[in-house]
Amino acid sequence: MRQTGKSQRAAANGRCRRPLAVLVLAAWLAAPAAADVKRYVPPGPEQIETELLELVNRERERLGRRALQLHPLLQEIARAHSAKMAAEGLLSHHFPGWPTPEQKLRQANACFLASSENVARSPTPGAEFIHAALMDSVRHRINILDERMLQAGIGVCRAGNRYYVSEEFAAIIECPSAPEVMVAIENSLCRFYREKFGVTPVIAVAARTLARVSAQQKLAGIPISMDFPSPGKMRTVNICFNELDRILSELEKEMLGAGIEALAVGVVWGWKTGFPGGVFSVSLLIFEASDRP
Repeated sequence: MRQTGKSQRAAANGRCRRPLAVLVLAAWLAAPAAADVKRYVPPGPEQIETELLELVNRERERLGRRALQLHPLLQEIARAHSAKMAAEGLLSHHFPGWPTPEQKLRQANACFLASSENVARSPTPGAEFIHAALMDSVRHRINILDERMLQAGIGVCRAGNRYYVSEEFAAIIECPSAPEVMVAIENSLCRFYREKFGVTPVIAVAARTLARVSAQQKLAGIPISMDFPSPGKMRTVNICFNELDRILSELEKEMLGAGIEALAVGVVWGWKTGFPGGVFSVSLLIFEASDRP
């Protein structure tokens, strides 16, 4: 049976409509329900802090350096500094009347050999983005990879669409016992002298008090005046360092002079310009010939 032009067009329209209807239905069936739609939720400050520390340690371990341990005091300092930057709307290490990280460590009676700080401001909460930006900066990268550091604390604070970040690094140590260090130095120097010259100096116990007073004067910046018999036969060496190995190295150089019969050491631990985390002030009294107490 031959179709008219009108009936042919109707049949063709029917054939076109059917696939369209199937596609629309298929698309509708494939669309997820409203309850299944997941919105992007940016990570919170604590998550960013954790991820940043992981990224820092990954960089350090890749170079064979020790991982930094999270330190609660450093994290407290970092979070407070980030909150301060967010409140001021300013990226800075220093604010008028705001204590530095080193000052906060001292206020907490912490002893440390070194410390440093990184600060950043980011338009995104992505830890990898923030970390990459810090690593691209030479000075920030040096702080992240510093071999001296032992601990870290990271603080993140969000203000509007900006994230303020503080990374605190330090080498916090147990505050040393001056009497124990004194004995260790005396024994080490006696052993050094015996190995060099075959003679063991006597430890002048009675002179320790005098040596300690001398060390206190050195720490306080008071001119040292030694009122002691036969000053020509006694030498005084005063140094300030925060590392015991460096102290021994410097004092051993002084032991290479004339024949030494006795010695006494005085040690004080305290704070001095140039050593914000604490320093040993050490006085070594060297007695030659028979001039000793």
